Amino acid sequence: MSEEFESAAGSPTYDPKPGVFDKLWWYIRINLPLLGILLILTLCIVSAILYRPILSKNPVSDVVLPDASSRLLTLPYSQTVPSRFVMIEDNDLYICETVTATYSCDYLTRSPTVEEIQPVYHKETERIAFYGQSDSVVNLYTLDLISRTLTMPTFHSGTTGLHTDFVILTTLAPAFSPDGAWVVFPAQSVKSEVVELFAARTDGQQVLRVTDIAYQVLDYTWLSDNELIIVFQRRNGELEYRKAYLQSGKFLLIEMTRTK
Repeated sequence: MSEEFESAAGSPTYDPKPGVFDKLWWYIRINLPLLGILLILTLCIVSAILYRPILSKNPVSDVVLPDASSRLLTLPYSQTVPSRFVMIEDNDLYICETVTATYSCDYLTRSPTVEEIQPVYHKETERIAFYGQSDSVVNLYTLDLISRTLTMPTFHSGTTGLHTDFVILTTLAPAFSPDGAWVVFPAQSVKSEVVELFAARTDGQQVLRVTDIAYQVLDYTWLSDNELIIVFQRRNGELEYRKAYLQSGKFLLIEMTRTK
């Protein structure tokens, strides 16, 4: 046996040159802390990209974002002002525009505090209707998106009993008439569970009492510029449907009978 393969004690030994995998394992052990940090940073970046809300050209209405304090209201696409949406964040309204993967927002309101119910949009008049609270009083507001003018249609409530005998119920959304001249909304009696329907002109000139039958209004929808359907719940729990007509400056209720 040759001398190069014998140890100092004279016993045979073998010391091969390190292979590729041995070098790689040595490199990993030496740089393990640095590789761990890089792996964590990579996972964070990938998670942030996947979790980011995607804003499409025509986003879906009433989208609820992961943050419960942020909500979106889609505005119909137009060639002049593409990709717009209204956002509620921290009880304020913003109007935003998207460009590719970015978006920019401007304040629409700083006061009043926007209530939880989703705002509604009227396409033809470019107005938004929403409930807002100021000085502990809830009112109906309309916002002109073109002029950025904020109006409180329920300020002059007249002799309707609104704000004195009834308070606006914010669990049911307001509803624009097809021509955008009126907005209807529910209000609850301060003394009982009775819920009546009220209507306000969007220019703030008039508030009318639509119903006065001491039932609970459950839902409502416009059929035309001066006609709507209202669903009531009677005291015995049964449902009742009525039509309301706007005629000569007041609403007239007509009972409806189901034929089949």
